[in-house]
Amino acid sequence: MAERAGSTVVEVAGSHAVYVSRPDAVAELIEAAAGEVKADAAGGM
Repeated sequence: MAERAGSTVVEVAGSHAVYVSRPDAVAELIEAAAGEVKADAAGGM
């Protein structure tokens, strides 16, 4: 389903609540996603 949506899937070893067990990895992913959105927005102007 993620592939059909064109999503990026990232797997990280951690507990079920990965945002608690691996906040560093979650923050890195959020920052990367935000950077992509910002870059896309800047390119459209």
